Amino acid sequence: MNYLLSLLKNLIILLFLPLSVFAQEFKKYHIWDEFYTEGSTIADVNKDGKLDIIAGARWFENPDGNRTNIWSTKSSTTTRAT
Repeated sequence: MNYLLSLLKNLIILLFLPLSVFAQEFKKYHIWDEFYTEGSTIADVNKDGKLDIIAGARWFENPDGNRTNIWSTKSSTTTRAT
């Protein structure tokens, strides 16, 4: 019974929270001129200590840690895991 009351209380609290509590802000950076994939991730692909972007079979090399510089695109077949 206590479980149900606790669950009901939490549901009521969630109903009255503004949606802005759950919203996250993201800044969009344009790195490719055509649609390629829905998803992406980040990792240090070339092991240079900087996070690169991986999208589908392409990855974008982080030039120097500065998001405003040109990110060159690479094919995933050009890098081998070691």
